[in-house]
Amino acid sequence: MSSWIYTDADNTLWDTDALFAEAQLALLEAAEQFCGLKGPATGRLEFVRAFDQAIAVRHHQQLRYPPALLVGALCDGLKGVSPEVAAQRALTEGAVPANVETEALRGYSAVVSGIPPILDGVERGLRVAHEHGIPVYVISEGPLDTVRTRLKAHDLEKLTTGALSAQKTRDLYLRLKVRAESHTAVMIGDQADRDIRVAHEAGLRTILILGRFRPRWTNSTDTNYADVVVHDFSQAVDAVIRLDASSPA
Repeated sequence: MSSWIYTDADNTLWDTDALFAEAQLALLEAAEQFCGLKGPATGRLEFVRAFDQAIAVRHHQQLRYPPALLVGALCDGLKGVSPEVAAQRALTEGAVPANVETEALRGYSAVVSGIPPILDGVERGLRVAHEHGIPVYVISEGPLDTVRTRLKAHDLEKLTTGALSAQKTRDLYLRLKVRAESHTAVMIGDQADRDIRVAHEAGLRTILILGRFRPRWTNSTDTNYADVVVHDFSQAVDAVIRLDASSPA
């Protein structure tokens, strides 16, 4: 039985984490100017990420929280406040940016909405899937226009079958499984919770790509829901082909 591939986009096809790292470091520099205080000379990204994750784990939108919250938390952090206390204070006070923060936040948004570099193995993996007649649908919780722009920028549109923007829930994966009809629905992604565990619970085959970025709230046991664990997208597609070869006709 042949497979249909559903794949995550951010940090699976392209290195979104690299964009966020650049944007977050620039936001730290802006916070230092606003507060008149200097942050650490080394480990600056780790410093920012401590506050970023403390906010995300408390916010209902997790990593999609308003970035103005991070500015406030970083200012507190530069004063010696812990990430947990700073995050709670930022959430309590809200996300309305001060006038001096507006330009920095505009720059932050411009960076994270840019074109991230494609990850290793993606082009080969998509070409192999295309050559084997395996459709590949890109699933993202971000704006659909952004996904399409990035696919076009990397000349990947011709190697993918479609794209969808939706919250990754069990209901979504159930619909995707039905959409695959008589084919085996396979989900590929780098987040063990939203890409793997939830898809597994809906009855999809799952392939986890071990990425560099792992949210603080991710449960290590979620990796157990992956049928296969690989290091890049090319290996994931190879795994799908092996699954097809071992499945009864």
